[in-house]
Amino acid sequence: MIVLLAVVFSLCLTLLYIHRKLTFWSRQGVPNEVSSIWNRFTKPFHVSDQEAARKFGSVIGIYEGLRPVLQVTEPRLLKKILIEDFWNFCNHRVFYHEDQVGGKSLVNLENQKWKRMRQILSPVFSSAKLKSMRESYDDCIKNFLENMSLLTNNTEKAAVIDVKDYFIGFSVDVLCQVCYGIKINSIQNPNNEVVTQIQSVFGHSISLKSIIVLAFPCLMKLFDLYLLNYKSLIYLQTLTKSIITERKSQPVKSQRKDFVRLLMEASSEDGESLSEAEIFDQIILFFVAGNDTSSSSLSHVVYCLAMYPAIQERLYKEIMEFQKSNKNYLEEMNSLKYLDVVVKESLRFLPTVPRMERRTSKDCYLEGIFMPKDTMIIVPIYTLCHDERYFENPQVFNPDRFLSENINNDLEEILNQVFLPFASGPRSCIGQRFVTILTKACLIHTLPKFRFETCSETPMPLEFNCGHPVSTAKSVTLRVVRR
Repeated sequence: MIVLLAVVFSLCLTLLYIHRKLTFWSRQGVPNEVSSIWNRFTKPFHVSDQEAARKFGSVIGIYEGLRPVLQVTEPRLLKKILIEDFWNFCNHRVFYHEDQVGGKSLVNLENQKWKRMRQILSPVFSSAKLKSMRESYDDCIKNFLENMSLLTNNTEKAAVIDVKDYFIGFSVDVLCQVCYGIKINSIQNPNNEVVTQIQSVFGHSISLKSIIVLAFPCLMKLFDLYLLNYKSLIYLQTLTKSIITERKSQPVKSQRKDFVRLLMEASSEDGESLSEAEIFDQIILFFVAGNDTSSSSLSHVVYCLAMYPAIQERLYKEIMEFQKSNKNYLEEMNSLKYLDVVVKESLRFLPTVPRMERRTSKDCYLEGIFMPKDTMIIVPIYTLCHDERYFENPQVFNPDRFLSENINNDLEEILNQVFLPFASGPRSCIGQRFVTILTKACLIHTLPKFRFETCSETPMPLEFNCGHPVSTAKSVTLRVVRR
């Protein structure tokens, strides 16, 4: 009898605890979605985020397990979170604990540790440093175009392919060359160990382990769990260590500029340099964050161009005029105004990252809403970019909406608050210049040689994997025609 009473008492306490946790938002009067405990992992993030916003409004309480999370699409609050009250909301989701591989990367560091690392890394990602790697871009673009030419080397001069696979190969090639100075040509060498390890870092869909870690991040440190593929992270760490050891034995003047060399030379204002462990983790972050975002960005923009052939033709003509001038494409690409708005509209229409996240650094309030320390805030980028309040006919791909003559001061202010493909404020994406330069450089060289068209196998609309932090389409099958 005593045992039975103890069991009943424990069960009651457990139910009261769960009820207390799952009424956190309703007790504050915040519209909330308790069913988010399970349905947030059964659909792509951008779909579930948009459905919740349409149903509940611009400020929504949701749950990851028993953990309260706030989804925000109100521009006034976004400005507070990202800029005005930045230090209250300055941290990211916990992807690793600091002693794990990747734990000292920029995305994982918190508060003053993040600030120090950001100050050291910002010069590494300057336009001048990125453009100094032109030789690497040229090599990889040349390989990419040669591989595309082999595909279309038939009587019809055309081929139906999943362009996503080719852009993933191109992205891996660029990352290997700009990080390590290693030339791979991954399309021709898909079984190269570097290629397979980089591509296995994320996986294609969310796993049960990932769901558990996301819902209960305390378990990450307790059981040394990883959200990403542990073997791939260790492989990249080992490769980076061997590259650094090799560089230390070589004269600096004989080395080409790549990210390993730049990180070895980087230092803070007081002359403090990065430790080897810190260099490892920044390189790992660059591969993890750079591969999927770069390849997805390129896949999305050519998909949009194939869906809207008149826009593709207009861009083609601008690029052809640019090439006739024999300008340096890296130095002068900003003069391609239509290319710029096409890329921006692609990032609006199909954002590479469907949502951004912030985590409170201390107990605080967001306009009367109590946010305990470590509360997650979700900013659904796709939802914002497809909101009719800010973008007319958001389901239409229309680069003209970003032309300067179509943007007045009021609209520009709104865009600064809701068009957030690379986030905003002090913790905006440090790699946005790299992704933009790479996307534009590839288009400048590819569109004069190839035209992208839809075909019977083209998915309309694109289908995306569930639980993936980058909007990775399952397939982007198009017809590629040699001009």
